[in-house]
Amino acid sequence: MTAYGIAPPPIEALGVAYFTPLMAPVPVTTRLGKPDLRADTVVPWLRLEAAGGPLRPDELLYDLSIILHAYAPENLETQAEANICRAIGLGARGVYTFPITAGGVDYWVAHSTATTPVKQNDPLVNMPRYKAMLTWRIPGQPVSVS
Repeated sequence: MTAYGIAPPPIEALGVAYFTPLMAPVPVTTRLGKPDLRADTVVPWLRLEAAGGPLRPDELLYDLSIILHAYAPENLETQAEANICRAIGLGARGVYTFPITAGGVDYWVAHSTATTPVKQNDPLVNMPRYKAMLTWRIPGQPVSVS
């Protein structure tokens, strides 16, 4: 007898694969950056953080959330806000289905929702930060155990 399950998609990997080409030249990361000690400036960047989400009652689709953090140096604060707004606009494409490939696996986003950005200090980074959350409805991947 074979047992089956449904694994959630890797939301951070999907986010990086999706946003990196669309947000260029803004770097997209999943970790806080560590600028070179010799650097005299830090460039704006977008950080993604998995925020969890449930398997829907159909047991095929997950509603997975990802938190977007947009940072910029003090003198480019409005750039951080512009970057978060752009990312939200690109990530919340209404009810249109769109594909994302991560790790060689094709996923598709069946539905998306988003929050509007909020400005919030980050205790780990001395830079202005705007953050918002996207939720993507994405099918899981089948897992079998024999």
